Amino acid sequence: MDYSKFFDRFYREDKSHNNKKSGFGIGLSMARDLVHTFKGKIKVEYHGDMISFIISLKTLK
Repeated sequence: MDYSKFFDRFYREDKSHNNKKSGFGIGLSMARDLVHTFKGKIKVEYHGDMISFIISLKTLK
């Protein structure tokens, strides 16, 4: 699985774009843009059969 493309708009690992296949739509792209707007970081990790998205935001002073 190519994690570097998870945040690309409409990314699907399967190139067939069959509607029965799941994809990430624009949700992760929007999440990335929102997190970056607030000077944060977002990343994806894969452990076993679980995909995790980790978001780090700076605290306001």
